[in-house]
Amino acid sequence: MKRLVRLLLVNWYRLDCVSVEIDGHTAFIGPNASGKSSLLDAIQTVLVGGDKRQLSLNASAGEKSTRSIRDYCLGVVRDPQTPDLSLAFRPREQALTYLVLCFRDEDSLAETSVGLAMHASLDQPQEHIDGRFIAPGLSLQLDDLIERTSGGSMPKPWKSLREMLYQRCPEVKVVPQSGEFVRLLCASLSDGRYHLDSDRFLRSFRNAITFAPIRNVSDFVRQFVLEERPIQVRQLQQALKHYRDIRDKTEEAKKRESLLDEANQRYTRADQAERRVLSYRWAEQEARFSSVDAEMEPVREQLDALRDLEDRTARELEDAKAALETLRNERMEARARLESSSTAQSKARIAAERRLAQQTMNGVLQKLIDSRHALAVVRRVLDDGDLLPESITPVLQELAALSADDQELLAALWPEQPEMIMAAARQLRPLLGEAQTRLRDQLYALAGRDQALEKELVTLRERINRLESGGSDLSGATRALTDLLAARGIDAVPLCDRIDVGDERWRDAVERFLGGQREALLVAPEQVREAIRIYRQEGRHRNIHGSRIINTLKSAEGRDRIDAESLAEVIVSDDLHAQAYIRRLLGNVRRVETEDELTRHERAITPDGMLTANGAISRTQPVEPMLGRDARTRTLIALQQLFQRQAEEWGQSRAEKERLETFLQNTFDPFLRNLEQLPDLCALSEERLQLEGKLDTLGEEDARLDTEDYQRLNAEAERLADLCKQHEAGLDAIQKHVTLHAVDKATQQQKLHDLEAEAGRIAQTRREVEQTPGLDREDAARRLEELEKLPEDDSGDAQRWQALAQEAAARAARAAHEMQRLRQESRDALREYFTHWPAEEAAAFFQQPNGNHYSMAAWTLRTLGEIRETRLAEYEQQAKTALREAEHAFRADFMGRLKDNLARLDDQLAELRRNLRSRPFHGQFYSFIKKPDPDFEPIIRWVETWTPEMAGDVGGLFDFANDPNHPHSAAMQRIQNLLMEAGEGGLLDTRLSDYRYYFGFDVKMTDADGGNAEFLSRRLGKGSGGEHQSPFYVSIGAALAAAYRLRRDENGKLYGGMALAVFDEAFSKLDVQNTVSALGFLDELGLQVILAAPDEKYGLMSEHVDTIVNVYRGGGAVYIDADYLKPEAKALLAGDNPLKSPVSD
Repeated sequence: MKRLVRLLLVNWYRLDCVSVEIDGHTAFIGPNASGKSSLLDAIQTVLVGGDKRQLSLNASAGEKSTRSIRDYCLGVVRDPQTPDLSLAFRPREQALTYLVLCFRDEDSLAETSVGLAMHASLDQPQEHIDGRFIAPGLSLQLDDLIERTSGGSMPKPWKSLREMLYQRCPEVKVVPQSGEFVRLLCASLSDGRYHLDSDRFLRSFRNAITFAPIRNVSDFVRQFVLEERPIQVRQLQQALKHYRDIRDKTEEAKKRESLLDEANQRYTRADQAERRVLSYRWAEQEARFSSVDAEMEPVREQLDALRDLEDRTARELEDAKAALETLRNERMEARARLESSSTAQSKARIAAERRLAQQTMNGVLQKLIDSRHALAVVRRVLDDGDLLPESITPVLQELAALSADDQELLAALWPEQPEMIMAAARQLRPLLGEAQTRLRDQLYALAGRDQALEKELVTLRERINRLESGGSDLSGATRALTDLLAARGIDAVPLCDRIDVGDERWRDAVERFLGGQREALLVAPEQVREAIRIYRQEGRHRNIHGSRIINTLKSAEGRDRIDAESLAEVIVSDDLHAQAYIRRLLGNVRRVETEDELTRHERAITPDGMLTANGAISRTQPVEPMLGRDARTRTLIALQQLFQRQAEEWGQSRAEKERLETFLQNTFDPFLRNLEQLPDLCALSEERLQLEGKLDTLGEEDARLDTEDYQRLNAEAERLADLCKQHEAGLDAIQKHVTLHAVDKATQQQKLHDLEAEAGRIAQTRREVEQTPGLDREDAARRLEELEKLPEDDSGDAQRWQALAQEAAARAARAAHEMQRLRQESRDALREYFTHWPAEEAAAFFQQPNGNHYSMAAWTLRTLGEIRETRLAEYEQQAKTALREAEHAFRADFMGRLKDNLARLDDQLAELRRNLRSRPFHGQFYSFIKKPDPDFEPIIRWVETWTPEMAGDVGGLFDFANDPNHPHSAAMQRIQNLLMEAGEGGLLDTRLSDYRYYFGFDVKMTDADGGNAEFLSRRLGKGSGGEHQSPFYVSIGAALAAAYRLRRDENGKLYGGMALAVFDEAFSKLDVQNTVSALGFLDELGLQVILAAPDEKYGLMSEHVDTIVNVYRGGGAVYIDADYLKPEAKALLAGDNPLKSPVSD
């Protein structure tokens, strides 16, 4: 055994340099917060290599402990940032720390030193571990770690210490990683035959020092009590996996064959459908060609008939042109004879003169008509005569009487009195010009008035809206300043919203006196300066003038500023700032009734607004009431009434303006322009009379020239002209026939050309189909014959062939749809195939949307043949061979090892029961028990009957698994299932190979006679603290003994290496009897107990430990001294134990 004999500490907690010699079981005893846990933390820090994941510093404090290795190195007791931290508790600024544990082999007396070197600083958040070392055969002392100087003891630099270690111990190992350090430590501190498992050691050690509760008894026993002796079943699993893989491959090959066969059948049917598509496409094109050929025959016949008709019409056209030419010559000769006579020449001259006179006459008449219409406007002017001066009306009425109405029969003779019309017009022009000026001035005045009224209405409406919404009727400047302040986050309230007049008799006087002061703004005192700054700087740019901000910083100065009978007494307000401001304004203004009283006071006012101030008396200006809700209500009613009156006035003004504006634009101004542009009606009337006479004279002269010879020549010329018109009409009719025939001919020619082109396209398509690989000419001809046998109807040949083509196209489409469907189904089947069994061809197959179906079909057929010919038989034979090899390996190794492990389990539990048999806890005796797991119970019975001779049996391991008459068929079946499941998921591998999982475990607790049995698994979560702690020490002791691999030979001699059992605040809830039992049990297991306990446990611990280290703290310093108890002293202490030597009554 290797026991801890020395603990060396340099710069740890509040200890500078300490060497603690340890002999056997050791207890660190001291009051709470004395520092005893720091010694345990030093031990566990070394044993886990400084790995913070494995540390549980100050474990007795629970999860809330904030201790750290850095704090221990620097000696931090209280927060270093505390301003009033005394010198006694001040931590080290920086520290080089050494922790060393020295173990001694009880047989060879050789020591092994293991330790850590680290440094920390207050300005660094973490410590740094410089080295972890294991020095076999080296017994380190405190002087090896420090240097003695005149200034005191100082830690050796790590570099110097490391060189010393290498000089004194060539076998020393200095490792950088905590995991490697713990593995080497477990190897160095084992007994040489059985190395400690580092992971299991860490779990058990941490479980002990943290006092972790037992959650599951079976798991605890498996992990911490029983020795781990796994059986390698990988060979069997691999063989079974090979068998399963081959089985899977066989099933896989069958699945592949099924998928590929399904795809191949669909590809075959798709090829058949493709051949039908080609045959029907050829039949379709052949029928379309025959249809077009049938359509071309009547078109050719129609073209021949049109050519004959075109020749006949051309001849008729030439004859008609010759006859017309003859008539035109005759007409020209008759016209020449007529025009060469003197009568005809005279008539021509007269006609020219009559045209000229008539044109002049038309111009004169149009001017008269325009003048009559222009003067007719005078009647509309008279309709609005009330707008004109009365002096103009008689002249207008005279002009209206002289102007003809369009409805009068004599309008054509107008003007009958042109001289009077012109005289009236000359009289009206200056009068109307003056009237126009006055009317425009009147219009401008009405427009200005209209705008003013509209603006007033808008202002009234805004005031009414503010009052209706509950606001005050503030001026524009006040509103602008309020909005500006609100935009800057300052709430400003007008004074009128915060005060009211309590005496209505004095309301008018208050309103008049305050005037604009009523709109002064109240701002919170803390915002007054900012509000004034904004008003001053930004209000200037926004043209805000005349508004007021009340200086609420002065409110306290004005609260008591008030005279008796002052005007301020009638003001009511809940706002302190408003009250103060009103008292400053009205506090010295007296309320008086008579003129004598006005003259006696410096500042006074009467109810009707007479004010004396500054040595003068004046009548204040009336104002609209603003103070209080009632005042705003009365103001609102007054404004609403005013708005109604002004709205009516504005409507009347607007109507008057619109009437005048319409009269000027549409009537008066046009009439004045007409008068100014009126032509000389007298001259026009005279000219009209002269032209009428001239036209009459020319008409009489033309009538006298109509002689008999002239009429005969004229009649002949007119007859020939009529004949020419008739022949021209006949010629036009013939020409139209020629054009229509030409159009018909062109139409038919185009139709024939289109049909020939269509026939060419159809023939080309037919050739393309014929050149398509896979076309069966005989099948195509046969399918066309089938189509021709379909029932006929009354349609012509072309329609018949067209119907057959459509039917062929429909059948081709159906076949193509079937082909696409089958190929898509095959493609989907292959896609699913490649999902499970990828192949190099897959990428090429699916690069294009539709893929290369022919290549895919060929690959499918080829691969299907390969699977059917080779894979299945090959896999089945491999599966049988693999299974036989696996069963032989299992039989040769597994059964023997498992039987040996089960025997060792019984020995381990028997040893634990022997150790616990004489150790009662709370009056109960503990024993570990096992119960077969239902999953493994058949296997256990089979293993118990197994003998080494059975390893050479011939036959399969599981040959009898399905034989109900075989005694162990259930076990064989269970192992087979477990092995298969483990091979597939890996989850049951541990259970099958680890004998600890073949049983469930518990701790049985009975009285001295073996009765009143209880079980730990049922007590968990119940009972007192002591009842929970007792099973813990039993279980953790057993777990530690298993982790350290402690064992006794047949003579009871103990074997093993390191056997530390470290407990913080040990046995805190156990009574004396149970504490004695627990310590005795741990001692019999061979463990070296290192524990920390409070000072009241001194007497109890001194009886059962070999070393007591007393730990004290005075202020910021920690002191320790050790007591070493000899067997004689322990015997004396035991003699005083009333449990062992009861005191008689």
